[in-house]
Order: sequence, then C-alpha cells, then structure tokens
Amino acid sequence: MMRPEPPLAIFDLDGTLVDSGANILAGLRATFEELGLAVPDDAELTHYIGPPVRQSFLARAGLDRDGAEEAGRVYARLSDERFRDGVTVYPGIRTALDTLTDGGALLAVATSKPELQAFALLDELGLRESFACVVGYLPTGERESKAAIIGEVLRGVPAPPLRAVMVGDRSHDIAGAEANGLASVWVGWGYGSADEAATATRTALRPDHLARSVLELLDAPARA
Repeated sequence: MMRPEPPLAIFDLDGTLVDSGANILAGLRATFEELGLAVPDDAELTHYIGPPVRQSFLARAGLDRDGAEEAGRVYARLSDERFRDGVTVYPGIRTALDTLTDGGALLAVATSKPELQAFALLDELGLRESFACVVGYLPTGERESKAAIIGEVLRGVPAPPLRAVMVGDRSHDIAGAEANGLASVWVGWGYGSADEAATATRTALRPDHLARSVLELLDAPARA
C-alpha cells in the first residue's frame, strides 16, 4: 500500500521565523544613503520588510523601474555583507517546528530574501535541517512575486503534497497562498498590521499557538 504524502507547512522567513527587522532597516537606510536619497523614517521603512525589495522601492520610494533595480542591487550587496547581524529566531519557533514535524508535517521556507542568503542564514541559526525545501528570490529576476516563490516550493518538495498551508506575517504571504489554492495562517509577532490578517484562514498571535493552528488546518493530529 502506498503511503500518503505528508502535509506541507510553508513558512515565510523574516517576521515569521526570525526577527530580522533591525538588520533589514539598517540595510535600507544604508541603501538610501548610498544612492543619495532622503532616508524615510522607520515607520515607512517597515513597509519594505516582507515584499520583494525591488517592488518596495518601485511602489514606495518614487523610483522608476531602472532606479528600483539599481536600489535592489545596492541593497542586496549591503545585506550580503551583514545578513546575520542582530538576527534571532523568535522565542518558541524551534519548539513549534519540532511539534509540526512530530505531528507528521513536512516543512519548507518561501521567502523574498535572496535564496543563497536564506540558506546561509538558516544554517547560521541552526534551522536549515528542519526544512525539506527552501526557495527564495533569484538575482536573475525570477520569482518576483510571493505567489511564484510558493509555487516553486510546491514543485520543489520531494512529492506534491495533498494538503499544504502557508504561514506568514504580511498580506503578500496570504495573497500568495490564495494564488496557489492554499490555506494560510497569519502570525501576529512579525511586521504586518492586523488588517493584513483579514483574508487569512487562521491567525496565530503567539508562537506557542502556531503549531496547533497549522496542524488543525492540515488535519493532522496535534500533539501536546
């Protein structure tokens, strides 16, 4: 008898698994400074965290496409130099990942962070082995949207799952899940505002709520 494929839980990285806000804000400030542009305040820069950074420069900084591409290249170079500085795993996340694995779920990461940087960061933080698949943005310009990144995860796992859920803190995580026909869990400890949770299937306000919310959506048994 063939074994059923395990359900899949896909995670955003920044603002969901790791607290990288200070690191990203520092890189954004340095990018604006290097380009000779006025540096927005932190409240504005926080909107850049999560979506593909080139899209944020295009939509929020008043740059044209060429300018946004150049800003994206500068940001990528600066962030490569200090991608690990000050980044920590949110308290309770390691336990949540272990609970999900014990509950029968396969785990993956879908992030707008450059893919090689995502692999390196997960390695540095001791999380890499938890995930069967890690997909991020490519410098060639592929996977511009979160929907495309999630779609690549679904193609990249060892076998297509019958059930999958996306976990993230921003509206584009939820929209990307919907575009791929997935349920979603919006998390309340990241960089999104509460109104970004409006179309999510579930919400988890604390990491110790996360595993149960995901397992219930995957219809897998939650373990105490």
